[in-house]
Amino acid sequence: RSYARHDPDPAELRWPFKSVCATALLVFRVDEGGIFEFVDLHAGAGDDEAALVRDLFDRLRMLPDATVVTWGGLNLDLPVLKMAAMRHHLRLPPQLVHNARRFGQRCHLDLVAEYKAGGQKFIHLSELTSTLRLPTKFAGLASYVPRLLAEGKLRQLADIALADAVSTALVLQSHLEIHSELTSATAAQIITLRDVARRRPEAPYADYLRRVERRLVEEAMNEAEAFIASAA
Repeated sequence: RSYARHDPDPAELRWPFKSVCATALLVFRVDEGGIFEFVDLHAGAGDDEAALVRDLFDRLRMLPDATVVTWGGLNLDLPVLKMAAMRHHLRLPPQLVHNARRFGQRCHLDLVAEYKAGGQKFIHLSELTSTLRLPTKFAGLASYVPRLLAEGKLRQLADIALADAVSTALVLQSHLEIHSELTSATAAQIITLRDVARRRPEAPYADYLRRVERRLVEEAMNEAEAFIASAA
């Protein structure tokens, strides 16, 4: 109301009026030899924006050498988080400072920028996951968020954020493989799906992730057998 009263030509409500109601962080490590290790998974939700954002920032500070990877984070996630930080007088973790670099490398990688074809609009994460036959939106759609928050269904709300973090991690693993930074994206994706299902065994999507994991294992075994047969 204040905005509409003070602006003679108000725009539709955009990101400065959004608030954080869910966060998710999936952490993995790749050693110098390109070997993958699943480290941690966290998701939270609620109407206490300050507590949610403070917790996320604290977790990132505990990972000073980590690179933050998002899908479209530069256009939405980071501005909204910075707005929340200003509202609640919170200090940004090093990875979220604009254009932050460590030893010349970016502290934040937005994969959207890596996969934007010249002159085209940004693509959706679900476009890549569908093409790669990887899980996406398996915990619900973003349009469910207001209703889930209003009904106090915080676990379901947190799982929507968690699903996006998992899908981003799976695409990142394929991205790292083609850049020779990860030995096997398939192995990393199998481990990731297995660990997420183990950590959320009661979730309605756990069986789905296990089925995808089994398919990836079967496809990897078939490829290995075909390779052995061709070399015989």
